[in-house]
Amino acid sequence: MIERVVGPARCPRAAAKKVALGHVFLFPSYAFLFNVWMGALEGKGAEGGVRKFMDTWAEVCVAGSVFWPAANMVNFMYCPPKHRVLFLNGGGLFWNAFLSYQNAKSNAKRSRLPLEGVKKHLA
Repeated sequence: MIERVVGPARCPRAAAKKVALGHVFLFPSYAFLFNVWMGALEGKGAEGGVRKFMDTWAEVCVAGSVFWPAANMVNFMYCPPKHRVLFLNGGGLFWNAFLSYQNAKSNAKRSRLPLEGVKKHLA
């Protein structure tokens, strides 16, 4: 899709345009949908997914703003079109592991919250 809009990345400027488009439009929606989907799979519904997104967004945004632009610049500049999906699948493997870690961290944070409230009332 981005290839049709911007054209081939024959120079760093064209690659940077592709990276910027992907990062502005695709990255936030993917991060949001990942969390909503995880909330649904965990039985917490869409509301739990939105809470999970709010818990993790700052760290995910910073990490994604470092990882994905670098990975996409390499992808657009040096990978032939037929190998781009394979390259990004490799990056996606690490990225999804990071998102899973963030998800588990959010679950641990949320599971501790009620106990902290109970401890305050008992003291």
